Amino acid sequence: MSTKIMASYNNFTIEASHAKSTIFRLRQNYPNPFSKSGRQGTAITKIRFDLSRTVDVVLKVYNVLGQEISTLAQGKYQPGRHEIGFEATNLLADVYPYVLRIGERVLTK
Repeated sequence: MSTKIMASYNNFTIEASHAKSTIFRLRQNYPNPFSKSGRQGTAITKIRFDLSRTVDVVLKVYNVLGQEISTLAQGKYQPGRHEIGFEATNLLADVYPYVLRIGERVLTK
């Protein structure tokens, strides 16, 4: 069985040659960049990912030094699009990569 791998800036797709493809997508957070707004001065961005089947998921945010900042999601997720809010009011303005782990697969934005 051969495997076809396609990658682009906005998504990562894995398709196997068997009858049912397995597709996982990690989408760009929105808004990006995000800043403090509103009366409470909260900074919230939304991270979305798509699943084609039920899988165990771990979604974490890191700083540029590779230190874990937050675990946003952990557990079994059903097929479909999922949206997780990341509240970063107490963080400095910086780049915060987020990592979606699905089994042995790792997707990063």
